[in-house]
Amino acid sequence: MFALTAFKNFWLHPLQRTKNPRSGGKNIIIISAGGLGDTALFSLVFNNFANLKEKDETVTLLLRSEAQKMSFLFPKNIKIKAVDFDLIHKKRGYRKKICEELFSSHYRLLISTDFLKHPYKDEAIIRGCQADITLGIRHKPWTKYDRALKKNMSLYDRLYDSGPIVQDKVVRWSNFSNWLNDENNPPPKITSETKTLSGNKNKDNIVFVPFSAVAEKQIPPEFFHSIATLIDKRYPITVVGTSRELAENPGIASLLKVPGVFFNNESFEKIIPFLETVKLVISVDTAFMHLSVMLGIPTLCLASAAYVREIVPYSEETTPENVKFLYTPMECESCLGVCSKPLENNIYPCVARIDEAAVLEAVSSLLNLSKNND
Repeated sequence: MFALTAFKNFWLHPLQRTKNPRSGGKNIIIISAGGLGDTALFSLVFNNFANLKEKDETVTLLLRSEAQKMSFLFPKNIKIKAVDFDLIHKKRGYRKKICEELFSSHYRLLISTDFLKHPYKDEAIIRGCQADITLGIRHKPWTKYDRALKKNMSLYDRLYDSGPIVQDKVVRWSNFSNWLNDENNPPPKITSETKTLSGNKNKDNIVFVPFSAVAEKQIPPEFFHSIATLIDKRYPITVVGTSRELAENPGIASLLKVPGVFFNNESFEKIIPFLETVKLVISVDTAFMHLSVMLGIPTLCLASAAYVREIVPYSEETTPENVKFLYTPMECESCLGVCSKPLENNIYPCVARIDEAAVLEAVSSLLNLSKNND
């Protein structure tokens, strides 16, 4: 503890934190600033960070307000604090309120788990906490905010250099937690230990997840029509999404006119009982896809090439047997959503070039449809 405090005194920037670091704090706060999908995946490694709490300490997990929908994947004995990151940036009154709440909690330890940091959002929260000890991952380079991010490095007592910019998220988190705990554990499989299915119900439903928060990652609706034709009433099909997404995608909405096709707009947590009955999920790269895989449901992901080696496909060491990924390899893959090519039919070229025949073949194989026809 003394070494960390001395380190802080030596390197502290007076404009970033108090000249005399605080001490005597209790409890830990873990900040995860990702979206829904990232939050679902982070639940797999959360306990590795929570293990740094001391006896009689509590653990608070700070999430983006929209990511709170995935809070059910975390242990019940922790505290969840949801914060609107955009308001932190834009509304001084809101930022002051949240930072005063966090400051008054006086945490012993703060762990920032994000590689991509925003100097005026998550790092504004970190500055407001003024925890006794602050640990994090060295930030991802960001030209627009490079100067502010470098200045904010003084907020941390120790920073972990996590390696290449393009790297599997779960592997990066796992390596970070190993560094913090002085361990050498392998990264986990994408399988939830907190939330599991009973396995007691008949698996006779097919789920389509055609919607993405990034519209350019969505597969043409014709693909799902073709899959429904292939299944040909053998199994009921349920389209999962929000009512707004359905209204904004008439090509998918028209699928509901087909007999045996239904719509479900329940929340992630409330839809779990229905998932007990699902034989196969066919999904674009979205948070629901991660949840499906984590719950052990056979899942076919129709993905862009934008997040190859970072999110999907998962790394070989973390991929469970219940998921199959289909995507089009590109020379520009791993662009992380910053596409350098013109859109094709309003979607990413790597998505537009996914082979429909390959998709139908994969569905047929996963459902043993050819065998059923014999």
